[in-house]
Amino acid sequence: MTSSKPHQSKTQTSHSNNTPSRSTGLLPPLNYGLPPEQHRRYTLVLDLDETLVHFDQKRRTYKPRPYASRFCAEMSKYFELVVFTAGLKDYADWILDDFDRARHIRYRLYRNSCKFKRGVYVKDLSCLGRDLSKTLIIDNIEDNFEMQPDNGINCESWFDNPNDTELARYEPILRNMALSNVDSVCDTIRAHFKFTKSNNCASPIKRGSSAPHAHTASPMKRALKPAAGAFGYSMAPSTRYSLAPP
Repeated sequence: MTSSKPHQSKTQTSHSNNTPSRSTGLLPPLNYGLPPEQHRRYTLVLDLDETLVHFDQKRRTYKPRPYASRFCAEMSKYFELVVFTAGLKDYADWILDDFDRARHIRYRLYRNSCKFKRGVYVKDLSCLGRDLSKTLIIDNIEDNFEMQPDNGINCESWFDNPNDTELARYEPILRNMALSNVDSVCDTIRAHFKFTKSNNCASPIKRGSSAPHAHTASPMKRALKPAAGAFGYSMAPSTRYSLAPP
């Protein structure tokens, strides 16, 4: 499945006025506005580029990673799903509005929610307003979750391999973790993924070749950076997210 990029994408917002007036982090309280049967105990944060999809700059189209759509559908049964990307809002919403038509992904966080350090857009999970023992991230760039290495699964970068099974292999591990009501997601990550010791913290071993933007913003993301005031605006911490409609 591919999609051609339009000149301007539609910004996604909530269909209701359920946004809480106050929040202790980038996201509303866990399970806010959801009926009890949709409550989730854990939060799964997903990177976008080279984790769920790959954007072709020449053709101006994107392709979803094999199994990515089903992975999100299955994981949404057990996790609160959040996409956290270093991409800009306009670009990310254009992809996610098409990729996640069933709205399995509850929240979206963009570049303006990252912390820029040493040329890397770092995703600080402590800013989400979630219990870190119940929060994990899947990202193809290890540096992106360097502030919480124990919470991260460093997946292989995906570009065009039609036989990729990375996300399919993760599904039973994560499902069993949620059903087992583990006290800490870090224990599951340590048990099922290879680690090295770095700065006295466990961090996943990088498998496969590094992405071309392993230490800086990707060329594609830099190319899409708009003129001042176009899309790259700053928002208050309590409103720096988009709520995917049900």
